[in-house]
Formats: sequence, C-alpha cells, structure tokens
Amino acid sequence: MPANDSLICYSIGPDKTDNRATVEYDPTNGTVSPGDISTKVSRVRQYPFPRAGVRAKSVVDLMRQFPSGLPPDLFASTRNKQLGTSTVSGDVYIFSYGPDVDEFKQPQPHRLESHYDPTNGLISEGDLFIRIPRP
Repeated sequence: MPANDSLICYSIGPDKTDNRATVEYDPTNGTVSPGDISTKVSRVRQYPFPRAGVRAKSVVDLMRQFPSGLPPDLFASTRNKQLGTSTVSGDVYIFSYGPDVDEFKQPQPHRLESHYDPTNGLISEGDLFIRIPRP
C-alpha cells in the first residue's frame, strides 16, 4: 500500500481477517488477537545493506554493517525489539522468534533449534532465521 513517504507491507494476521493494514496486530495481546502484521518501508533507507551483500565472520562484524541496528522483529513480544543475532558452530545468524511469539520462553542466549514451517499454520512453533555467509 503506497503512502506519501513510505510503502506499507502487510500480511493477514493470526485472526485470518484482512484489515488492509488498518488494524495493527499486537503480539502482546495473544496469538489470536485482531490485526494485520505490517511494517512501514521508508523511501529513505533506515537500514542500509552493503552494496556487495551482507557477509560476516562474527556478530560484531555483522553489526558493523548495520550502524542503525537491525530492523525490528515483527513477531517479538517486546515492541520495537530488533531482529536477533546468534552464532552456531562459528556461523553467524540473524533470526526472528517467529509467529508463535515465544520470545520469553527461550533460553538465553537464544538457540536456533527449530525452523518455522508455514504449512503448519500461522501460530506453529519455530523461528525464522538465515545464515550469513562468511567473507
């Protein structure tokens, strides 16, 4: 949906009702609360990605490439919480807690143990994560 200074990207929320991004889903109200999952994409790049792509050998190396921090995790229970980072067997990952909103149930540091499987429905367990290639 175009806006004056931005583009609003949205998906139907867990209530399975298309509100055309006029009602914002609030994960603190539970996984079946009304609203759409949406984000505003500014025409001015708030989270610029390196032209050659993101590559990192450590979380510190990754975060140097994002001086404004990582984008917010749309599924996190804490409002405006950034996407998470983790290191597993020397590989760097960026992750979201996924639509099951289990941010507070996870051990710290967060372990990437199960992939979210969208074929199991909107509130199935699992995280969304991506391995960042090494330089």
